[in-house]
Amino acid sequence: MPRGHAIELRINAEDPAKGFLPVPGTITRFDLPGGPGVRVDSGVTHGDTISGFYDSLMAKLVIWAPDRDQALARARQAVKAFRIEGVASVLPFHEAVLHSPDFTKSFSVHTRWIETDFSAELAEQVRPLPPGNSPLQRCWIEIDGRRHQLALPASFQAASGSAVPASLAETPQALQVAGAVTAPISGIVQRWLKTSGETVSEGETLAVMEAMKMEVPVLAARNGVLSIQIAAGESCQQDGVLGKVTP
Repeated sequence: MPRGHAIELRINAEDPAKGFLPVPGTITRFDLPGGPGVRVDSGVTHGDTISGFYDSLMAKLVIWAPDRDQALARARQAVKAFRIEGVASVLPFHEAVLHSPDFTKSFSVHTRWIETDFSAELAEQVRPLPPGNSPLQRCWIEIDGRRHQLALPASFQAASGSAVPASLAETPQALQVAGAVTAPISGIVQRWLKTSGETVSEGETLAVMEAMKMEVPVLAARNGVLSIQIAAGESCQQDGVLGKVTP
């Protein structure tokens, strides 16, 4: 006879605030939760690299308790204790779901619940950056009552004579390149829809990148003539420069 209640959470290297985009990279911290009724099945640890060629699953977190309320309580504690750094993870999403009345009270979730009813606002996770980047200062501004993070080149503030805190020295190299066509994810350029020398329009899809079985379009940031730097079939880190659009 079945006994108790179990909840399983898949822990993927994806950013739920950006439509669950996969985030390949190197895990710099991987602290597992523990306690009664908590089990983690995983094949990775800190120092391992999540590849863009395979599924983004890092671990399965399984919680058991004599009843549903205790299982929910244990699951909340386990998610809060799970620490992953170096790559984004779906842990913030799981934490929000475990506090949602749709899941905890009425159990009114369905196959399109995330797209139609899930309303929690999740913060975009800081993405791993490729090596050799120039300094960036991260700062916050408020727009319509909400806080938004900005990333500005260090030279922007240095020009006014202000020092840039060392802890903020991180930036994608693409910020230094006017009209850069940047990679929205770390992965492979599956195909270019435009060719070098072709005139493109702002917002037009230039290429398609693939990572972890997901295709993501690459869009033009302005009108102009396209110059391709990374060929189809080659890989590129997130925020890396794929090409350039010149007026």
